[in-house]
Amino acid sequence: MSSDPWDDWETAADAGLIDCEKPKVVANTATANQIIWENANKYSTPVIIHANESIHYKPEVKILKRPEDAKSRKDKVTDKPVKPLADREKDYLEARRKIFEKFEKK
Repeated sequence: MSSDPWDDWETAADAGLIDCEKPKVVANTATANQIIWENANKYSTPVIIHANESIHYKPEVKILKRPEDAKSRKDKVTDKPVKPLADREKDYLEARRKIFEKFEKK
């Protein structure tokens, strides 16, 4: 090992050339948490400075409007005739019979 303290970090720390401290051993969790919060709040938050305040992005504003025939299209879709409940039940039972017929044959 050379005598130059900058060769490794341990020698540099022992010589006082590096600002490093051993972590403090704390007996309870509350005190440890308090120390963590204090260390976290030591540094102030960075301030963002813009180089040129006069340049700002202005988004293009577009007002969108539905076409006039959109209302009439909605009416056409809802005009579809609805089957009575009895017919729907009959169709359901028929479809169910066809499906389960395949399983019963196997």
